[in-house]
Amino acid sequence: MQRIQLERLLTYAQCPLRYWWRYRAHIEAPVITEELPRLALQQGLRHYYEGRAASLVDGCLAAWQAWADDWRCPPETPALIARYVRMRAQRHDEDLPVDELREAWRDVTIPSASDYDLPAALDDTVLAALRYVGPECDGQREVLLDWPFQISLTAGITVEGLASLVVLERDQVTVAEFHGYSPYCPSELFLSRHLSIVALANAESTGWGGEWYVVYRHMLTGFSASVFTTGDADRLLPVISATLRGIECGVFLPRMAATDRECLRCPYRELCTTPDGLDALDDLDATLVAASEEKKGS
Repeated sequence: MQRIQLERLLTYAQCPLRYWWRYRAHIEAPVITEELPRLALQQGLRHYYEGRAASLVDGCLAAWQAWADDWRCPPETPALIARYVRMRAQRHDEDLPVDELREAWRDVTIPSASDYDLPAALDDTVLAALRYVGPECDGQREVLLDWPFQISLTAGITVEGLASLVVLERDQVTVAEFHGYSPYCPSELFLSRHLSIVALANAESTGWGGEWYVVYRHMLTGFSASVFTTGDADRLLPVISATLRGIECGVFLPRMAATDRECLRCPYRELCTTPDGLDALDDLDATLVAASEEKKGS
């Protein structure tokens, strides 16, 4: 039985080159400014659903304030962040302390793949948190994050992944969500979105309810789509089989395969455009040709 992580399939679907850097070259993506809204929202969700914050906005605020301490910012920085978040939440968009925050973050050295700066990342975090209309906890149901699931396919392949969150009622899952954080809202036919929804729709796990549905939620824009499960794994098999063929055969080219919008905010962008990165890709080409010739000879 072949096992593969859904995260790997989604990475390849988003950009084959990103898959190469992460899983074949084993290069961890550096934390860049463009990633901060995703990280803050994920931490904020955990604060909120574990009862440590009254709202997602408060949970994200706690994440940003903790970073200010980690980055050794001036002592007034957490209060500045709180002031900014409070004013933004109340729609008081005039006299936001943007300049004060830039000064407080002056010595923070987090790289950016574009001209995206820390105030912009904070602003995107707050707006996304304000748009969030996810499930609420009450006495009848519970919300849990990072819920494991698996899909057994007829081709001897098992896909394993994590639902971003699930809603439990009487110990059964009634709603499962997958959260997307692409800087631009994906279209209806975008492969990563399709793959994630179909995967969750075909998930097998103890506790799934009989009448449950999947929600794809694009966290940065508030876009969401609900799909009732069908249990038809045949819908998933062609997508996964094609993706696996690309991964196993080393189909990582043509270079810059992703859209310009995705590339602008990709943490691996430098590797795809600098001489060192291009040399590594040339080595990849040679490795693939040698492996292909060896396979033919055997």
